[in-house]
Amino acid sequence: MRRRRRKTDGDDTFADDEVVKVKESMMTAAIEDEEAIMEKKPALSKLKMLPQVMDVLQKQSLQAAILDNGMLEAVARWLEPIKADKSLPAMNIQNALFTVLQKMYIDTSTLRECDLGKVVLFYTKCTRVQEHIKRAADQLVDTWSRPIINRSSNYRSLVIPTISLAKILAEGKQAQEKTRRIRIPERQFGVYTVAPPSQVLPDGRTGDGDEARERRRREQERLRRLQRKLQLAKQQNARV
Repeated sequence: MRRRRRKTDGDDTFADDEVVKVKESMMTAAIEDEEAIMEKKPALSKLKMLPQVMDVLQKQSLQAAILDNGMLEAVARWLEPIKADKSLPAMNIQNALFTVLQKMYIDTSTLRECDLGKVVLFYTKCTRVQEHIKRAADQLVDTWSRPIINRSSNYRSLVIPTISLAKILAEGKQAQEKTRRIRIPERQFGVYTVAPPSQVLPDGRTGDGDEARERRRREQERLRRLQRKLQLAKQQNARV
């Protein structure tokens, strides 16, 4: 048997590449299934790829990369009703994805960035959804709403979480629209021993060109990656 290359926790590039490759294949499979249904053919692309997707989603070592690289966007796409005929995805896909989502830590900012929260809310209300899937969707909404309204897992209410999650997702979309018009500086953690370089050029212009924006984006992404790793580590320690 061929020996697989060992991966360390610091091998972020390897993890990113693996997740991005699977995400892109998931999007392609979704499109292929849409086209197959339009042509009155069996939609099998997602089902064929499901074992590979589950293998990635279940790896604890890839959890940060899954959040950082937007793989949950592809998960949401797989759970959406088929656009051509409004049918729900195959039960194998629903069962597998809802099961793994219940075991994942997904922060509020990630829910705002992808359509997963909106899709799961749809499953709590759709009359065509089977009861065990609806229960799983309700539990996810409850879990995701808990940090928003700061309550314990012992206090149950299916009305308040649904409203809270829907509101926070709506606020996220509004915030994204606002940030296109005005950029709000993000809080930077840590202690500076040397002052950060000034972005003001000698002639009074700001260094806000493509290079400066890309540098800020990379810095913010590194901060987000660190925060997610810390949150995942806390969650794993809490389970021990």
